Amino acid sequence: MVYLSIGVIGFVFYYLYDVNSIIWKTRSLHVTFILGTVLQILATIGLILENREHFTFNLLWIITGLYNLTLLVYSLFFALPFDETYIKESHEKKVYQKGVYGLCRHPGVLFYLGAYISLALLFKTTMVSIAVIVWSFLNVIYIVIQDYWTFPHIFTDYASYKLETPFLVPSKKSLKKCIKSQ
Repeated sequence: MVYLSIGVIGFVFYYLYDVNSIIWKTRSLHVTFILGTVLQILATIGLILENREHFTFNLLWIITGLYNLTLLVYSLFFALPFDETYIKESHEKKVYQKGVYGLCRHPGVLFYLGAYISLALLFKTTMVSIAVIVWSFLNVIYIVIQDYWTFPHIFTDYASYKLETPFLVPSKKSLKKCIKSQ
């Protein structure tokens, strides 16, 4: 239960980061995104260690989980220009629409779900399943808030991006756009 709570607090820090980006704009609160990420990582590691005796070796779920985890890290920290996305303040920010951000507006959620569902299938315990469900639900709520409130305030071209790029489920057209822009 402790690790579930730590992961939830991580999402609180993500929400705080977005509110700060729009309303308070306090430089010292820019670290809340990183703090949320550190808490998510610590909660996940703790959950794995706490349930290690329930680990079921399955190569397919290990590979699927690692693949999605790699894409999650890539989409959040390497596919975007990091400083412009997470550090610098700007009044004329434009949406980054290349690569995985041409696939859908929130590709990190797809990869998060893939990684955490794989985790739940490798550690078949009630606590791991509950954590995966709760954190995934909070992640979806987070992107809905971003899509309807945060990003329209941050990005001057977000309305047109919404018209061109699917919310979460990629289309044939967005898949082609993703591949072409790599």
